[in-house]
Amino acid sequence: TNKSPFEFFLPVWINAAHAGQSSNWCQTLKSSYMQIGSSAYRSSDEDGAILEVFPRLINQLIVEMMRPDAPKSEAIATFEAMCNFWRTLRWLVDSRASLQKRICSILSAFVADEAKRHKDAAPDLGIVLVLYT
Repeated sequence: TNKSPFEFFLPVWINAAHAGQSSNWCQTLKSSYMQIGSSAYRSSDEDGAILEVFPRLINQLIVEMMRPDAPKSEAIATFEAMCNFWRTLRWLVDSRASLQKRICSILSAFVADEAKRHKDAAPDLGIVLVLYT
């Protein structure tokens, strides 16, 4: 196993009382994705940080879950974690009109313009698939 220390903390959605209705959770979530977005991906705005952090994380969890050498119990735990991160992303999209508009623009361009489907415009198809959810 890789016992490297955690560099970042990212709270996840469990239920409305725990997350969306808690101002402390909302502030911690925002602070976390902004820190990760700026440190790891050089994102300067909130929607950009969300779009860099959550789709990448969810896609990586899917890849890890599908590893044929991973024990089933690890895959189940990874799936549960992925669901919590997906619920967090879903809540962010539902609560931010600007994020909804940005994702819609990205996906509409992907569908309408062949150039937006090339590897230089969409280098990771897994991230695009996460946005479709």
